[in-house]
Amino acid sequence: MQNRRSGAMTAGFFMACVALLALGADRARAADAFTIEHVEVDATADSAAAARERAIASGQQIAFNRLLDRLTPHDQRARLPRPAAAEIADLVRDFAV
Repeated sequence: MQNRRSGAMTAGFFMACVALLALGADRARAADAFTIEHVEVDATADSAAAARERAIASGQQIAFNRLLDRLTPHDQRARLPRPAAAEIADLVRDFAV
């Protein structure tokens, strides 16, 4: 009797862990819905700083368009407002070079 109870408790604990891991994976996938990766840009300007700023703005615009493609039906895109570069920059949490 003691072994059955111990086995049932172990199985219950295992199932609870699996459920928590699945819940965490679902949350991670939901967060990834707003993450755009591997945006390649190339920009030139009179100075390195100006080229960097131009590349960042271009990359943010590309990433925003990819996000819209992912989240909205294609036939509805024309109805959406077109934010300015500064508004898109405000939506960016982080980027890496």
